Amino acid sequence: MGRLRCERLVVMVDEQVAREYLASVEGRLAADACGPRWEDWSGTPVLVGRRADFRLQWMGTRLHLFTIAAAVPEITVATIETFTAQALHYAKAN
Repeated sequence: MGRLRCERLVVMVDEQVAREYLASVEGRLAADACGPRWEDWSGTPVLVGRRADFRLQWMGTRLHLFTIAAAVPEITVATIETFTAQALHYAKAN
């Protein structure tokens, strides 16, 4: 029983660290004029920041910069592949 309590404490600490980190990312995105906002991706809160820059030096092209971040309980190859595919799809759609 003590072990289970310890694991719960670790998960709670990890969740707090993740929330604090994402809050700091949100602040940096706001400071960089990326208009951060939270979205729900299949039940997972995802932080999305977007900025569009236009430069004549880029031959009149507009560069769209997306920053997408989320906290997950476990990182696996499948998690990374799924998140990357979702992020690419989101960026192309927006």
